[in-house]
Amino acid sequence: MVKNTTGGSGHKSQARKLVASKTSNIVRVSQEEGEKYAIVTKIIGNGMCNVTTEDGATLLCHIRGKFKGRNKKNSIISTNSIVLVGIREWESIVKNCDLIEVYSSDDVQQLRSRSGQKIEKLEKLTSTTFKTTVDDSFIFSNDEPVERESNIISEETLPGEEEEDFIAFEDI
Repeated sequence: MVKNTTGGSGHKSQARKLVASKTSNIVRVSQEEGEKYAIVTKIIGNGMCNVTTEDGATLLCHIRGKFKGRNKKNSIISTNSIVLVGIREWESIVKNCDLIEVYSSDDVQQLRSRSGQKIEKLEKLTSTTFKTTVDDSFIFSNDEPVERESNIISEETLPGEEEEDFIAFEDI
């Protein structure tokens, strides 16, 4: 039998190897021609979402494995999230893109200071695209309610029932 020289089972060290912390505070900006800033408009599922780029084009974005599973807690993708996408240039009709970076709210502030025009375009697109409309199907007023016929049984006795005498507990 082998002698235990390290002591314990080493669970603590095994658990710590999976903790992923953000490696750098440097914000990734668009560096190449095929990279564009976009905003997530709809989460489709199965590792895909719809994004609207700064040009106004709506593309199908494929979420890479880097942003799934254990690494998801550091980069949560939701609607109205600002992301950096890579356009698939080899497609004849550009309709797909790949997710390169997900920006947190702190990262967006840094991006505004560096390349404010592109981020402002995205914010304008979201304000025009996602305006909520008010449904006017209900009208509230102080008028008297309209009486309608209904089949509500009143408190009167039903046919076949007789009124019972009231017995107080004190009389018993």
